[in-house]
Amino acid sequence: MECSSSDIVSLTSLIHNLEEKNKELEEIIKKQAETILHLQSRIIELEARLGLHSANSNFPPSRDIASPPKPVNLRTKSGKKAGGQKNVKG
Repeated sequence: MECSSSDIVSLTSLIHNLEEKNKELEEIIKKQAETILHLQSRIIELEARLGLHSANSNFPPSRDIASPPKPVNLRTKSGKKAGGQKNVKG
């Protein structure tokens, strides 16, 4: 198969265009990678701040975004009625 000089010129031009496009795409990828790293560090920072509230830091309660978690009640009900003993003379 014979290649004419115009075929060679067009292939050379095509290769040159592809190399330029490749450089542009590499720059875009590089900028996106930098942006991703920046955003990941920002997410880590914000998640750490989100976990802080007045119960586990020196922040005043007015700075709480949401109320701190309520303590868990470990007592169980006995089933008895509230109040003192009835009919006991002392």
